Amino acid sequence: MVDGAPVPFAGLADAVSGRLSGRRDAAVVLVVSPEATYESMVAAYAAIAALPGPPRIALPRRSGGRDG
Repeated sequence: MVDGAPVPFAGLADAVSGRLSGRRDAAVVLVVSPEATYESMVAAYAAIAALPGPPRIALPRRSGGRDG
């Protein structure tokens, strides 16, 4: 999802790029589903990190786990 809208992985980079277009010091919060595989998380991170700039990317800490 990008800003609450479902986006297939193939369109992730374009959707994020469109939302961040023209913004200085752009940042992305990458929220990963607990059901997502590690490979999917890394692929999403890589797609966003490859954008021009690149934007800063944050991965919020999950709550309710062993440490939360």
